[in-house]
Amino acid sequence: MELLIIRMMGLGDVASIGVPAAKILRDRYPDAHISFLSYAAGGELTTLIPDINQAIIVTPDEWPDDIFSAMESFSALANH
Repeated sequence: MELLIIRMMGLGDVASIGVPAAKILRDRYPDAHISFLSYAAGGELTTLIPDINQAIIVTPDEWPDDIFSAMESFSALANH
C-alpha cells in the first residue's frame, strides 16, 4: 500500500499535523510505503520523520504564484 501525506502550509503545520499523521498511519499500516509532500522548511522537516519512506520537497520554482499552474505542478509532484 502506498500512502501520500500532503501538508503545504508552514513548518508549524507540518510539525503539529503532518508528523502525528505519519505516526498514526505507520502504526495503522506498518508495511505501507509512506510519502510526505511538503514545501520549503516543512519539507526539510519531513526528512527527519522516521515514519516516512520518502520526503517530496516542493521548491519555490516548482510552486508558481498562479493557482492553475500551481495545481498542475502539484499533480505532477504527487504522481511522481
